[in-house]
Amino acid sequence: MPKNTPQTSPDMSEKAPPKTVLVVDDDNLFRDALKIALTDAGYRTIAASNGTQAIEQLNREEVDVLVIDILMPEKDGLETLREVRRMKQKAAIVTMSGGGQLDADFFTKSARYLGARATLIKPFTLEELLAVLQGL
Repeated sequence: MPKNTPQTSPDMSEKAPPKTVLVVDDDNLFRDALKIALTDAGYRTIAASNGTQAIEQLNREEVDVLVIDILMPEKDGLETLREVRRMKQKAAIVTMSGGGQLDADFFTKSARYLGARATLIKPFTLEELLAVLQGL
């Protein structure tokens, strides 16, 4: 190999920028806890309290992953998921649900049908969420 050919090794290469995750949940404590935990795990994390705010965020900045609660007032997670897909967003979508008056499984199956890449049933652990995000 010629002497002037630069060589790089895996540890010399630049790290990829962190994925940007938009957490959408109407429960302030839960949303803030997820935001802090994901930031601590190395993600760039932003948040919205409902689907309307999430769409506004998406119109302002690029997002790699949306983590959306299904049951929310104003614009629920399924409606938000449909609108994000109509916007031709390339972001992966993970939905989460505690179920409400219906079985959470019903909502998560509906979300998968509408294009969610993964679903989580509340309560879930941070490790479960991180495993899902790493798999995207």
